[in-house]
Amino acid sequence: PNARSNNSEAVRLHSTTVKLISVLTALLSSAFSHAASQKPPSETSITTFTTWYQNGSLTANGEKFNPNKLTAATWDFPFGTILLVQRHNKSVLVRVNDRGPRRDIYQKGTRLDLSRAAFARLAPLSVGRMQVKITVIQYGPH
Repeated sequence: PNARSNNSEAVRLHSTTVKLISVLTALLSSAFSHAASQKPPSETSITTFTTWYQNGSLTANGEKFNPNKLTAATWDFPFGTILLVQRHNKSVLVRVNDRGPRRDIYQKGTRLDLSRAAFARLAPLSVGRMQVKITVIQYGPH
């Protein structure tokens, strides 16, 4: 009887511990996902200039750079942020996965570098630099 009661007490304690861990995990997960979904204190839509780039081996978030993907580099938004970039009657959705443009270019009003593929959806690459409207669709987690 003594061994049996010790065993049932251990099972009950284990079950309670598992429930407590599940509740804490759910609470923490909810808190972190709520914090990640909150907008940083910046505009959700801006008009700025953009350029394009195709060189690079790794992006600032550690991904291998692919000029054929619809991605962007900016200092203004967290990695993973989805941006709608518009020019005249054309638009493209891009994901922020890199930092840029170079600081000197950024300070002159160019706040976004688009991958070659993303830029080409809006204008011929020969344009080089153009004014666009950027709208945040979804903020990234970091």
